[in-house]
Amino acid sequence: MTAKEKSVQQLYRDYAPRLRQFASRRLGWEESEDIVQEAYLRLVKEGAEKLTCPRAYLYRITANLVTDMHRRRKLRSAFTDAATPFDESVHSDTPNVAEPHDYSSTFEQLSPLRKQIILLKVVDGATNIEIADRCGVSTRTVERHLTKARGDLRHSMAFQSSNPA
Repeated sequence: MTAKEKSVQQLYRDYAPRLRQFASRRLGWEESEDIVQEAYLRLVKEGAEKLTCPRAYLYRITANLVTDMHRRRKLRSAFTDAATPFDESVHSDTPNVAEPHDYSSTFEQLSPLRKQIILLKVVDGATNIEIADRCGVSTRTVERHLTKARGDLRHSMAFQSSNPA
């Protein structure tokens, strides 16, 4: 076992339980396990021996990962809410209610690759490089698909605004 591996193992024994508590107060116990593991993976990538204060680094990374998780949840929630069919019976008696745009039909018309790219970008918060790696395409292809999908959604929104049901 190398000195680096021993160092990371010692850091894990020293701080992992407290980091899990820190993350679980903000996310819940199940997600905190994943967050702490990701924090230690980033520590290993960064090089634990190069850091002057690995404890501070681990807490900062954990806090950032918690924030990222909250953002993904918010995006996922907004995305699933937009894809949920609008129930007219609930709002039929309410005057002047602006109906939400139904993006689900536009989304369903997208190609499987474009759907996958959109979900990775919006729901998972992946970068274009990460999406390109996962999908086996170039980053330029990812950018083109994202641009085209945004245009399709804008067109759908404009169409629904000009043609109320």
